[in-house]
Amino acid sequence: MEKKKKVLIIAGSAGGALLIALIAVIAVLSNRPAAILGSSINNTLKDAEKIEVFKIIEDTANGGSVSLSANLDEYADDVKVDAKYYSDIKDLKGAFNMTWTEDDETFLQTDIRYNDKSVTMSAPEFFDGTYGVNLGKLEKNLPGSIFDPDEETDYSLDDDEFEFLLNLQEYVKNDKNLSKESAKIQKKYCTLAIKKILKYSEVSRSTKTITVGEDNIRCRVISITLDGEALANIGEDLINYALEDKELESYLTLAFSNIGFYTDTEDLVDDFYDELEATLEDIEEYRESEKVEIITDFYITSSSRIAEFNLTFKDEESEQELSLVLGKDISKSEEMSFFYKKVNDMKAEEISVTYEVKENTNKAFEADIKFKDEFERFYSSTGKRTENSKIKLKWNKKDGECEFKFDNDNDDSYVIKGILTEKGDKLTFVLTNIREDGEAVEKIKSLELTIIVDRNDPTPKVSSRYTEITTLNERDFKHLSGDIKDGIKDVIKDTLGW
Repeated sequence: MEKKKKVLIIAGSAGGALLIALIAVIAVLSNRPAAILGSSINNTLKDAEKIEVFKIIEDTANGGSVSLSANLDEYADDVKVDAKYYSDIKDLKGAFNMTWTEDDETFLQTDIRYNDKSVTMSAPEFFDGTYGVNLGKLEKNLPGSIFDPDEETDYSLDDDEFEFLLNLQEYVKNDKNLSKESAKIQKKYCTLAIKKILKYSEVSRSTKTITVGEDNIRCRVISITLDGEALANIGEDLINYALEDKELESYLTLAFSNIGFYTDTEDLVDDFYDELEATLEDIEEYRESEKVEIITDFYITSSSRIAEFNLTFKDEESEQELSLVLGKDISKSEEMSFFYKKVNDMKAEEISVTYEVKENTNKAFEADIKFKDEFERFYSSTGKRTENSKIKLKWNKKDGECEFKFDNDNDDSYVIKGILTEKGDKLTFVLTNIREDGEAVEKIKSLELTIIVDRNDPTPKVSSRYTEITTLNERDFKHLSGDIKDGIKDVIKDTLGW
């Protein structure tokens, strides 16, 4: 019994020691610069996605709409226009409709809808019914049609355009996968680049407290120093890896195939790899240079976010500095800044941008964006200049009054005023005034320009019944195109008097 007890104690002690050892190993591994950098970059990018403006854009692009309306009475009597675009990028769907009215009577109405299978269009004032193209049947319908180059009709496409349309359905399918593949490739090469940089560079760590706005942020600082030899090794490894990467080749083929006609996918892919191989030769210049040096400093918060990033680049021709200050959490930061400076024997350039939130409450939002541009020629006594400009944003969330004001050292001044309201998923902006150098721009108020952004507005379905354009004969297509041309002329004549 005693012996068994001792065995259990020893086993328990060994298990405990093993557990402590594993925890220590995990702690060491997770505290490596590669893991810290990778985690902080990833977290910062995720925080950026939470910024309200970006969230609105993303939501609207993937299941929302943007509409615009205006009163053109000052330009054409009693004419109003309404336009709306629906977007669903993820599912490759969209729609656009526009209505022109005169004395409250519609004289032009168009409706265009599309998805990954077909595109349709209706315009009662131009032609009867709905016309469209079935993308899935292009390969069947185009050969022998009036668009076939071999038919030599007035509407025959050239060989490149015809070939592109024959494969359009395949290109559309590729588009669905392109975004996902792009993110995958970017993540892969970003991770690889970090590993190579840390492999060939000098890395040091320290701690420092920085001040951003009213926040004092204690940071771990990872400093990375690279010389010409290191840069050459990194570039060589990355390019050699890319030259053998079949996954990259497949992605490039997918991406280049969707550019359009007058391009050859294989040629573009070959050109890309030719450029890589040429760059591989140029990289050797860095290996031989003794004056090339890159120093980067990553300031990382306790929650693994990048609060500040600094970079210095030196070579035989110039010295450059770059700084980006994001704060504790980019999605909530009330002060951010960007700085860039370049100096060589002939001149010095310096650019800085600062963003500062003055107020962000339930009642109001106010922020300033300041720009500073300095330039100096060392060989001229009058070669120095400094330009300052400023954008002020003000929004009273209670009554909706908002103002966008721009001014600079040259006494240029622009003010845009309007009413911005938010209700549910909708943002509505009504333009009320524009002033240039203190003078009101004429006819703005009467324009009644209204923009509505709806974050949740499903795209209308594509019409199921329509006349297939690719199967029309020459006579029918001539009548259709003629009706559209005449309709456009009538609209221009009625609205503009031309």
